[in-house]
Amino acid sequence: MAAITRDEMETTVVNNLGQDYVMIWSNVARDISKLEKHPRVEIINKGRHGQTRWVEARVPMGEWNPVSGVKRAESTNKRVWTDEERQAAAERLAKAREART
Repeated sequence: MAAITRDEMETTVVNNLGQDYVMIWSNVARDISKLEKHPRVEIINKGRHGQTRWVEARVPMGEWNPVSGVKRAESTNKRVWTDEERQAAAERLAKAREART
């Protein structure tokens, strides 16, 4: 079976208001990679049609934005600064700004 053409490649999003999640189907390699890597996306089914991969996934309704897609995950490695570190950084920044002018 031959690979599908570019005109046949698509990513489809179904937002059914009667469900608690948004369904996503794709046979676009770039979109599949992003869906598989995103922590908020649940892969329901995947396979191949000839040489072309496809994936079916779902996202909780609250994690979906029709303009920007799946909401970004909160970073778990945000640095928590102590008051001393914050003060030292502020002083370094002020010193650097003075040096520029």
